[in-house]
Amino acid sequence: MAMRSNDHLDRWGEKRFLRLPEVEFVVGKKRSTIYRDIAAGKFPAPYELGSSRSVGWLSTEINAWILGRSRVQIGNTCKD
Repeated sequence: MAMRSNDHLDRWGEKRFLRLPEVEFVVGKKRSTIYRDIAAGKFPAPYELGSSRSVGWLSTEINAWILGRSRVQIGNTCKD
C-alpha cells in the first residue's frame, strides 16, 4: 500500500512517532541526508524508543519542519 503525503498525521493531527522509512517518504530525503542534516542542526533529531537502537521522529516536529521550509521558485530556463 502506497503512503499518502499526509499519512504522517493521524486524522486528528495528534502526535505520533514516525519511523525512518516514513520520514524519508514524507520529507523526500534519504537516510544519509537526514542524518547529515541532523548533525548540522538543520533537521529534528529522533527520539530513542526504548532500550534498543530503535528511534522515531515526532510527527508534529516533522510537520513543523516541512511547514518552515521556504519555497523555491524555479524560473523559466527555456530560451526562445
